[in-house]
Amino acid sequence: MLGSAVAMIVAILILVFMDVQTSIIASLVLGLLIIMCQSLTLKEDIQLTIVNAYDARMSVKTVSILGVLSTLLTGLLTGFVVFICSLAGNALTGELGWKTFEQPMIQVFYGIGAGLISLGVTSLLFNLLEKKHYLSISPELSNRTVFLSGFTFRQGLNMSIQSSAGEEVIYRLLMISVIWWLSGNIIISIVISSFLWAVMHQVTGYDPRWIRWLHLFIFGCFLGVLFIKFGFICVLAAHFIHNLVLVCMPLWQFKLQRHMHNDKPKTTSF
Repeated sequence: MLGSAVAMIVAILILVFMDVQTSIIASLVLGLLIIMCQSLTLKEDIQLTIVNAYDARMSVKTVSILGVLSTLLTGLLTGFVVFICSLAGNALTGELGWKTFEQPMIQVFYGIGAGLISLGVTSLLFNLLEKKHYLSISPELSNRTVFLSGFTFRQGLNMSIQSSAGEEVIYRLLMISVIWWLSGNIIISIVISSFLWAVMHQVTGYDPRWIRWLHLFIFGCFLGVLFIKFGFICVLAAHFIHNLVLVCMPLWQFKLQRHMHNDKPKTTSF
């Protein structure tokens, strides 16, 4: 929330006081994408609202209406933040001569590959650190618990798109552009934006926490390099695929285990 508020203020100042021009199309697409993703899980959000308000003195219909309004308002506010920040970021990248949205299909290809590579490297590194007892990771909810809690693939898709789009717009598209415009140094831009992006995460469940923060900082620098070299769509794809796999993996694993269990030949005991 604090990062979004600061980013909004910076973006508005840039748009008001700087003589910059930019296309509004890309920003509209990003803002509408956030709103559409929020509506994907409207049913689940209403059900969650009903569960959380089970002891309230309101009818189910009233709670449902409040859930719809809350979901729509959240989508509009988040979409507006992404729209304004991306508009300012696009304006600055245009001033700096960057082509952040060119060759989108190539950017998507490189981004998906980069996201999968980072997942593999992170998994190997964290497994090694755990085996050497340098790192302790608290167990997450079991695959079965996640499934029975009602968490769905649509919710995972929604979370992955919103987190990747929102964070990349603020910390890469806007922040790197602003810091580079102020400092003229690309390394400082990537390092500062990556540091702020890393400390923004709570990293609960990791002991010691600094290892997780260090990993996020390195990953942020990696995304920053991708942004400079290939463009915004590349880092959006890399961040999205990274989050999607992590969020939806428990569901995939549980469904696979249940499918394998159902396929086992049944024996009759006498």
